[in-house]
Amino acid sequence: MIVTPTDVSSLTVQSERVRRAEAVISGPPRVVYLAHPIRGAVDENIRRVRTIERYILNAMMPEVYPIAPYLPACEHLPDTDAARAEAFKVNERYFSRHLIDELWVTAPYTHSAGVLAEMRWALQYQIDVKFLTFDFLFNEGRPA
Repeated sequence: MIVTPTDVSSLTVQSERVRRAEAVISGPPRVVYLAHPIRGAVDENIRRVRTIERYILNAMMPEVYPIAPYLPACEHLPDTDAARAEAFKVNERYFSRHLIDELWVTAPYTHSAGVLAEMRWALQYQIDVKFLTFDFLFNEGRPA
């Protein structure tokens, strides 16, 4: 049997996937709540959160499982104060019931009532908060 460079590359990619899968299987992943502003450019911000989720799941860390439970409400409920308030109640349950291990603030947040509320809940329920930037995912080849 002749092994080509393409075969070796394919085996390397498959080996990496197996290694990452084994790492996840060996212990439970940390459930990480992704905090990201949504208001303003709603569709663009939803796309950014989905991109960050995909990056974490596929490339970053196999021991981390990202969630953004507010996205279904943003995508499918009317943009009203009542719908937003109901979604906030549901989101707070992730914190109060300790369904998450960490809160990752993934974008500038100072003007986001939602992200600020998520940070308050994390502090209230003693959940670790990390501030991370994923801007490199959105530069489209330009330097940051």
